[in-house]
Amino acid sequence: GMQGLEVEEVLDVSPWRKWIAVQARIPGKEGKAVVLLEKKPFDVEDVKRMLAPNAGAEYKLDFQNAEYCVYNLQVPPALNAIKCDTIFPATDQQINKYRKDEIHVLWETVDIYKNVVLPFVEENERGRRIQWVHNILDGSAEQERIIYHNNDPRDGFVLLPDLKWDQTNVSNLYCLAIVNRKDLVCLRSLNDENLDLLQNIYHQGCGAILEKYGVTPDKLIVHIHYLPTFWHLHVHFLHVDLALSAGVTSKAHNLRDCIENIRLLPSYYQVKEMEVRLLEKSLLWKAWTEAKDAEAATQLQDGP
Repeated sequence: GMQGLEVEEVLDVSPWRKWIAVQARIPGKEGKAVVLLEKKPFDVEDVKRMLAPNAGAEYKLDFQNAEYCVYNLQVPPALNAIKCDTIFPATDQQINKYRKDEIHVLWETVDIYKNVVLPFVEENERGRRIQWVHNILDGSAEQERIIYHNNDPRDGFVLLPDLKWDQTNVSNLYCLAIVNRKDLVCLRSLNDENLDLLQNIYHQGCGAILEKYGVTPDKLIVHIHYLPTFWHLHVHFLHVDLALSAGVTSKAHNLRDCIENIRLLPSYYQVKEMEVRLLEKSLLWKAWTEAKDAEAATQLQDGP
């Protein structure tokens, strides 16, 4: 285990999430680390112990007006744990992923996807970058965390808790369904041949979550991100309380909507223009702008 780190740079801070990302070094080891610190959600039993008369908590008055008071409450360390995720060794791309950056909202045409995005993804975001996904699917990693596994090679998937969820409070439930097929890259890969797979993910995933955690389907938000965080098709299952508090963004496409869109038009995600959000320092933004610059130069050379 780690004994300590030397912080080199604060990458990003989110006060509303009570979250911070830093770049650090582990003394005595080569390479950089990314460390993500996040205040854990309140547990009801911990709160009872925290506020009990003999808990050892210290109240420091910060503000008072009539019956309204604000205290800084110092509680025993055992009741004030902080979630700490680390990436070590971290590549520059992984570090940049967590560094605060300018965001550009763009519209991705089919041509841009085929000629810019997909070639970039195949070269930079597949293979070794998603080896951890293959490790789960082939049974060499994280098997003890699996909630449900449909082994069908075509229409099956594995369901497991997302690492962002500590599995203590179901109102913060966050699970991922990862498809068995390695040729399905993202939402744009889907057509009517994948309807059975998507139905399985929704119905079997919701069923497994109900059996394991007692959360009913009407308390779940189930969606696919586009652009995704990693380029192997996966589906997010969030408790509605978490989804509302975290603010589900426009990159979240409801799975039931996706199924209905494909039923209406099998090639829906092969022809639709898609809103995407790119960080200015991302390699995909660089590839996108270079392609746009080349297109503009070609148009100028061709003339009116």
